[in-house]
Amino acid sequence: MGLFSRKVSKAVAEERAASFYRRVMVPEQTEIVGVAHYQDGLAASLKREHKRAQEATLTLVLRADPNNPKDPDAIAVFHRDHLVGHIAKTETGIFHPQMAPTYPEEIPVVEAEMVVRGGRRYLRVYSFVTPIASDVGEPGPMLTIGNIRGQNVDQHAVEQWIAGGAPVGVKSVLSVAQLALHPYSGLDVVIHLGGVAVAVAPKGKREAIAREVRAATKVDATLGAPVRVAFTESGVWTVTIQKPSIA
Repeated sequence: MGLFSRKVSKAVAEERAASFYRRVMVPEQTEIVGVAHYQDGLAASLKREHKRAQEATLTLVLRADPNNPKDPDAIAVFHRDHLVGHIAKTETGIFHPQMAPTYPEEIPVVEAEMVVRGGRRYLRVYSFVTPIASDVGEPGPMLTIGNIRGQNVDQHAVEQWIAGGAPVGVKSVLSVAQLALHPYSGLDVVIHLGGVAVAVAPKGKREAIAREVRAATKVDATLGAPVRVAFTESGVWTVTIQKPSIA
């Protein structure tokens, strides 16, 4: 067994002991390269129901590949222990800051669509905006629009925020969130609770919210918004920006 294989085996063992995966932020144009060279590995990694499918959604694990002879900043992409490609060299700079786990048990992953064309399998990564914290202050001016449900809610972050101050067993909390532009994207808006990133604004509303965030930033202020944090019957936390108060 080669050195890289031993390292991969160790990484696999660590991943199997992990308690959860963490989806990382994926720009809309992200590409997985080299898939054509790993067709056998991709085929071997598929579950039985996916082997003959023309399309399937896969969870892909990201691992830094510093010993890569072509690029020490390379990021390898794995599916069920099999190497299936690499993140495009032009985009690894966005992923590297996200590779270190926020919590020890996290494994960074992306979601991708596998499609079969002309007898060959391809992987298309779904764009995804991870809530990543910025340096925010106390809420100042308030957002003027509401009834906006946050997306990509970081369940672990919300649970920690709830545990830090809410009564035991609480299922719904009203609070004031801090809004900031995503540190890796000037388009997306991150919703913070107590300075902790918990969700992102939906695409349909992000431009309007981003304009107000920028206006607040120009006067060195942090845009605030009333939010309701609620635990649903399906067992997940939601974060919803409420209607602004009418003076």
